[in-house]
Order: sequence, then C-alpha cells, then structure tokens
Amino acid sequence: MSNTCIGLSLSTDGQWLASFSRFKLYLTHFQPGEKRVQHKWEFNERLSTVAFHPTEPYLALGDWRGRIILWYGMDPLDADTTNRAISKRSLHWHSRRVHSVAFSPDGKHMLSGGEEGVLVIWQLDTDKRTFISRLGADLMGVTFSPDQLYYGITLNDNTVKVYSAVNRSLVSVAQGLQLAGHLLQAKTATSSALKSKYKAAENKLSRALQGDLCDPTYTGPTTNKKLSDEQHDEAMQLLLLPNRLTTGLAVHPITNHVTLNGEAGLLQVYNPVSDRHVFTIEVAPFNHTSGSTPEGGIKLPHVESVKYSSDGQWMVT
Repeated sequence: MSNTCIGLSLSTDGQWLASFSRFKLYLTHFQPGEKRVQHKWEFNERLSTVAFHPTEPYLALGDWRGRIILWYGMDPLDADTTNRAISKRSLHWHSRRVHSVAFSPDGKHMLSGGEEGVLVIWQLDTDKRTFISRLGADLMGVTFSPDQLYYGITLNDNTVKVYSAVNRSLVSVAQGLQLAGHLLQAKTATSSALKSKYKAAENKLSRALQGDLCDPTYTGPTTNKKLSDEQHDEAMQLLLLPNRLTTGLAVHPITNHVTLNGEAGLLQVYNPVSDRHVFTIEVAPFNHTSGSTPEGGIKLPHVESVKYSSDGQWMVT
C-alpha cells in the first residue's frame, strides 16, 4: 500500500484481504500458485471500517459521513485493476462516522455503531432496523457471539457491554477507568487541533526529561533519562487531561474506593485493589449525543471537585 493502513479484514475462506487507508480501498485476491491480484478504488469520503460478509461475495464499508456501502467487487479476475466499475448499495442511518460493522455468522443480520452512542441492528433482506440506544459513549467495536444469541460492543469510555439478541437486554458490563479512553483518542487523533495538542504535550514531556521544564525555549542537550512505554503513557495522560481530572483522587474512608472524574457530569467509583469499576454517580444529568465532545466544541457538564466526610456518610461535590 502507498498509504498508511487504517483497517484490515479477511474473508471467511481466507482468499480475500481488504485493507484501506483514508481514501483508498485495496482488495487482494489470493489465487492458486501463490498468485495475488489486487484491486484498488479511490473515494471522495474518508473510510472508517470494513468487514466481509460470511457467506456472500461482498463486503461492507463504513465512512465518515455515516454511510455503510455494500461493495460487490469480489470478482476472480486475472489482472490488477484500478477504480473498476462494480455494483454497490448504500445504507444510511448514521449521521457521523461509522466506527465498526459486523455480520452475523449466518449472514442475515449486520451490526453497526458509531459516534451517536446507538447500536443499529440491520435485517439485510429487508433493510429493517432495530436499535439499542443511549449507550452513553461512542461505539468503537461491535460483534456477534458465535451462536448469535448476544451482541458485544466496546465504547470509547473504556467499557465492554454484552446484550441479549433475543430481547436486547443488558447481560454484562466490564468497565475500566473511563478517562483512560481519552488518552488513546488523543494518540490516534486525526484533527489538526488534537494533533497539535498531543505534540505540545510531547514537547513538554521532553523538556521535563531534559530537566528544564521551566524554560519553554530550552533547546539544550538531552539527558539519558528515558521512560518506559507505561510511564510515558501515564505522563502523557497527566499532561493531556489536566482539565478533565479536576477532582483528583478522593478516597472513601471506609471502603478505600477511589472516586474521580468519569464521563461528562459523572463521577466514577473505582476499586484500586481489585482494579474494577464499582459504580457511577450521576452528578449532572447529561444525554450523550452525536459529536458531544470537548474536541467538537460542545460545552459539557463537568464535576470540578468531590470530598468525603471523615465518617464516610456524606459526600459533597
């Protein structure tokens, strides 16, 4: 590929590989005798995800406009092609970027999720849609269980949720520290504003390691002091999230659980011994909507501080 690979998908029979960069799709056919044929298409809209249908010769492409394109370009040709005309069909419910799509093992249904905080369940024969909404954060990944009885989703607040495919009820939740997801978002940022913010934090950390953080114009020699990858990520999190982690770490005097900022308007109570989420406290009610992020210029509710009484019976925010 001539551009950075953003996503990959392999067909169930192992004969086709789909990869994409921002505006290009590469479809490689592995043929007998170690022969490979590659087909390339260019797009006007940025691509965001790709998945092969498990039984039919087509794949699903998601883009930044919220479209899901069913791409019928899996023809066994003998030569490479570029921008070859193929059949395609567009499904459009999402209003913003589609982060993930997944087909059911029998190929009759498809899941999609994105920045609206809504899981969309598509019946492919009829294009009928059903929804699981108000999930509280952007959907980053979706999948079916092998027996098709459950949906699995990952959210950008560091949460994994499992729902029943029978009645769409919540079955299980695994929750990590919510603010940890924002560091990953900054590291993989595509907007120039976030890139410059991350670069500035990198420069600040570099100056700190050089021992001259007080002088922003310092250009002297570097030292041999180095951080491990884990230490680097922790330091970057402190530099990138000073305004989001305003509560510090409030420790409950009885349970020793730690309370700190969660998502917008929320406090997260965490058990540092078992490394598990305990529960969330909604201080300022807020309904997550598409694009509701500080980076998107949206004013979000925020908990500035939290304190416990010495006997642990009262909490003030």
